[in-house]
Amino acid sequence: MKIGILTFHCAYNYGAVLQTYALQEYLRQAGHEVSIINYRPNYLASLKPKITLKQLITRHPLKLWWNLKTFPKRRKFFKTFSEFETHYINIQSISTENQYDYIIIGSDQVWNKLYNGNDMIWYGNINKYYPKSKIITYAASAGNATDNNIQPKTIYPYISKLSAISVREECLQQKLLNEANIHSEVVLDPTLLISPSIWERWKGPVIKGDYILVYQAREDINVIRIAKNLAYTNKCQVITIDFYPSSQSKGCKHYIASPIEFVRLIKYAKCVVTTSFHGTAFSIICQTPFYTIRLNDGADDRSYKLLSSLNLKDRMIDKESNNIELKNIDFSKVKDLWIKLQKKSQQYLTNSLKI
Repeated sequence: MKIGILTFHCAYNYGAVLQTYALQEYLRQAGHEVSIINYRPNYLASLKPKITLKQLITRHPLKLWWNLKTFPKRRKFFKTFSEFETHYINIQSISTENQYDYIIIGSDQVWNKLYNGNDMIWYGNINKYYPKSKIITYAASAGNATDNNIQPKTIYPYISKLSAISVREECLQQKLLNEANIHSEVVLDPTLLISPSIWERWKGPVIKGDYILVYQAREDINVIRIAKNLAYTNKCQVITIDFYPSSQSKGCKHYIASPIEFVRLIKYAKCVVTTSFHGTAFSIICQTPFYTIRLNDGADDRSYKLLSSLNLKDRMIDKESNNIELKNIDFSKVKDLWIKLQKKSQQYLTNSLKI
């Protein structure tokens, strides 16, 4: 079967790129011919960082200082993702010449209007390029605040024509059913769909010594506070890999990590402190102790639902928490629940690719 994947592969963050790779590799292992459709709209694609005249004449000296300070790091960061894409992602141009039996839209927040430019291509309006392809979704997401991030009257006519639909959140599943009688299945993010062994090919510690790893998808100074407290009580350093100002504050060692190093840094950390869904997911995949910080900003639900499904709710702690101790996790108790969810998600793809 020839399959094209349409997803946020060109948004250079760890979750977007690694979920793309995971779905590609899962389908390859199942015997399919797979490529990533190279749809790179300006509203989505990560562009090579550059210093512009507008930045230089900005009336905000602090902002200018921060742009200049982080510029070399952001250029290096961009380069690591470009290299990963070149070596690990099989990209084909979006074209009527490259035809597929099936197109899979997803995963990632492809139905979140905050990120998808209200572009109907993410809802299946792609027939002008691929008139004969059957279109399904895998783990399509609208983010957490579904009522605000999706436009039903505009998108339902497109979604209703898809051959099969799966989503990442139960709230989105219910919205589709209640408002348009559209049936869908809830499935795992691709990084959790595939066997964990795929990530073990990238071995070896990146940094010597023990460390607490911080990865923020949404910034809060309490994340750094909690990480520093854990580092102090466990006599280790704090390593940060995002670009928020707090992550480059005194007492933190900032590291420019490639997608491969992201996985390795999580694997060999003493503990991960994160506000990220994929920071949480890869901590589970790598069997690394972790704490997911609840920021109470309306964007905690994705991580909370995942943790609930695996009986790991105690690993989500409030941002105001104090005296947090480093506690290990019995991942053997997680394994059976995870395998059950994997089988359900894998069966969805098996069934959908027979339609």
